[in-house]
Amino acid sequence: MNYIGSGESINWLFILCCLSILQWLLTIIYVSKNYHILGREITLEKLRGYDKKISFTHDYFYLYWNIYPIIFYMLFYYLDTSWNTYLNQIIMIGGDKVQSVYNSWFISTELFSTTVQYLWIDTLVLVIIIIIAYKATFSSQITKQITFLKNKEKLYWWDIRIVKEIFWIRFIFLFFNMILVGFTAYLITKVAFFIMAILALENTLSINPFHPDLFGGLKILMEISSIILAIYFLRAMMGIVGFLDHRGLNDKFQTLGDYYHTSYFFLGIGFILFFIYKVNYLLETVDISTLLSNNIYQTYYIACDEKNISKVTQTVGNMSDYYSNLLQYNKFPIDLSLFTSSIFTFILPLSLWFIVSFMDNRKQEYIEIKGDKNGK
Repeated sequence: MNYIGSGESINWLFILCCLSILQWLLTIIYVSKNYHILGREITLEKLRGYDKKISFTHDYFYLYWNIYPIIFYMLFYYLDTSWNTYLNQIIMIGGDKVQSVYNSWFISTELFSTTVQYLWIDTLVLVIIIIIAYKATFSSQITKQITFLKNKEKLYWWDIRIVKEIFWIRFIFLFFNMILVGFTAYLITKVAFFIMAILALENTLSINPFHPDLFGGLKILMEISSIILAIYFLRAMMGIVGFLDHRGLNDKFQTLGDYYHTSYFFLGIGFILFFIYKVNYLLETVDISTLLSNNIYQTYYIACDEKNISKVTQTVGNMSDYYSNLLQYNKFPIDLSLFTSSIFTFILPLSLWFIVSFMDNRKQEYIEIKGDKNGK
């Protein structure tokens, strides 16, 4: 896949993913050392007066957010490393028009009658992402810490007054995580638009009912789309968990971010509906009944009456090859096995587990608060 830095021996996105893993290693080290005061509950004497204390094991938003960039990049990495094979197969069934569409989304594009290389567009997008990450980290997070210092409503385990090292680990690595997620999301969205663009082309994709993928050659598009949908749903879950965690903070920037993340759910649904509609139309263009006509069948049948054993064997082999693909040709516009694969069976339960655990934790807090009031 062609993007800024993609041709380098060491990919800068891979380095950012390694930093995400390093963050977990450092966090685990410092949390282990201080688990007695911030692990399951915050027990620091000087911070006893807070109404709500969120320990490490109960900070579901933090856990989800910091696992999320690693999974996010792993999905992108799979797509990125497989891209040359994918693109060659797509060009095989679409020809030069598909290559032209790819160039217009990843090599260069026309803006105001001027050819602009995507090197510069990618750089501009990266700069914007860095600015947003800076704003979200060095402005929003500092404001949040100042708010926690001023009032005694909520206390997090990563508060600077508990373990300073943990505060700075979370603070610094959050900046890099946001850049990683932001830029890979941008690239994935370009892939989604590329897929939609080639499906929108008229009389371009050659659907071959004898293709070994049993979907006329379109299964490769289904595989790419399943990865896009998994990434979009993963990102949407980020927004939902964010809404649950950020209630009451009154931070407009974070609320806007949560809306943005959640919007990927609707983008994913819109993308897959468009995909199904277009692929269904393409698969229906093949009239299997003409290829399974009695005349063709009789030709093979008569040929099998030959007394020459070698000719009969060859005819039977040809007939087997001919009918094996035709009889298994799929007109259903998606391969369901892709959507029940390890990608979905891992990501969706993981995301739902965080949400259910978060809500269960909030319910328990509500019961405890209510019990305290009744006790008074």
